[in-house]
Amino acid sequence: MRARLQDFPDNWEFVGGLGPVANQIGNAVAPAVGVILTGSR
Repeated sequence: MRARLQDFPDNWEFVGGLGPVANQIGNAVAPAVGVILTGSR
């Protein structure tokens, strides 16, 4: 669920245990936010 909120596709495969995967998701910047912050598409 959290990965979906960060715009990861449903078929995205995360590598590692539960803790590292949570870190990967938590540290991700959603593409829509990146576009807003950089002003590019």
